[in-house]
Amino acid sequence: MSQSRSEFFRGAPFDRFLQARIGEDRNGTLLTVLSALARLDVDPWEEAEALARLPRVAAARKLDLLLASLPNRPIGDLDSGTDAVRLIALLPERTPADAAQRAGPAGVATVPQSPLLRSLILYLIVMLLMFTCEWLVTNSKSPTAATGAAAPPASSAPAAVPAAVPDK
Repeated sequence: MSQSRSEFFRGAPFDRFLQARIGEDRNGTLLTVLSALARLDVDPWEEAEALARLPRVAAARKLDLLLASLPNRPIGDLDSGTDAVRLIALLPERTPADAAQRAGPAGVATVPQSPLLRSLILYLIVMLLMFTCEWLVTNSKSPTAATGAAAPPASSAPAAVPAAVPDK
């Protein structure tokens, strides 16, 4: 099985679906959706996300086919079609807002941003704002104060005028 690209979503909306019990296999081991998909060499989180995007009927058919292809199927008289419908009902509901948020230009799907990426972007925006404010404060001071040159002292006495030298 390839390494999952959805590490940040591993505890989020698909938990109820992935941890749902299917039954016990012939060896008596508890079988969940997660373990069944892993036995089929399918990334459980990616498959759950793909199933959530499908219409419910199509998702149930696809899950039914996956469960039917398990090599060590659950014991008992379980109807995989009924189980698939029950399990698909555990997936998070897709709202029109979710579909619009995922759709990019011309309906091209975009990858949702991770919380880490959003935090990094927010941090960069705040730092840019701070540097801009610092620059504005530094450049808003008078030119003499910014260069460090001393301003001439202000005095109330008039400046002395040199005496005129008489012509000879």
